[in-house]
Amino acid sequence: MDNDASKAFKQLKEFLTKPHVLTVPDDGETLLLYIAVTIRVVSMVLVIKCYALGQVYKVQRPVNFISEVLGYSKVRYPQVLYAILITSRKLRH
Repeated sequence: MDNDASKAFKQLKEFLTKPHVLTVPDDGETLLLYIAVTIRVVSMVLVIKCYALGQVYKVQRPVNFISEVLGYSKVRYPQVLYAILITSRKLRH
């Protein structure tokens, strides 16, 4: 068990030390928006599905991500709607 745990921990450390590279989407490509919401934080990531080198199936690559800690006045907003509002404002282009 200890050997499996240490191997998994090394794999996790290796994964976390590699920077995530943002991808540029092609014209007409479908974008997916993932929203994560808590009481104090809203986070969004925009991803595309594409083929990676050596992969049989498509993998999801990040295009852009947004995260915001909500202040006292913004905590009263419905968080999911606020997340969509932030995303639409920051990704207008």
